[in-house]
Amino acid sequence: MHIFQESDPIEIDYCEEYGLREYLSNVDYEGDNRCEDCYSLRLSTTARHAKEKGFDAFCSTLLFSKQQDHEKIREMGKQIGEQTGIPFEYRDYRHLCECSKDIAKKKMLYRQSYCGCIFSEFERFKDTTRNLYEGWKLKENLTNNSAP
Repeated sequence: MHIFQESDPIEIDYCEEYGLREYLSNVDYEGDNRCEDCYSLRLSTTARHAKEKGFDAFCSTLLFSKQQDHEKIREMGKQIGEQTGIPFEYRDYRHLCECSKDIAKKKMLYRQSYCGCIFSEFERFKDTTRNLYEGWKLKENLTNNSAP
């Protein structure tokens, strides 16, 4: 983000802390509500930050994704907005998804193809990991069997 801001200066307010421990302690990774737990955590954090900074409302980049449950995000955002006293500004940005991909490509920005959740990342790479593991086992077997 810092490099992007140098070439195209716009005010961006973001958190550099990943918050893995807080995430893991608040998300039921084996349950069906993993995404909802994550939405709640992320939206609550964003709402608190927006309120601290004196913003008029809060929103989420999750709304650019076609894979996210927009109705659930809208519902939770509204509820969290009522609890924190700062309104959730719902916008359906899915129509801008391809445009954002093009801009990222032109600016050579990394765009991940998953939401960012560690469990989603695991699901994305699990077949690759299995193939690497099986390749390692094959190499180990070949090495052990070729010994005199």
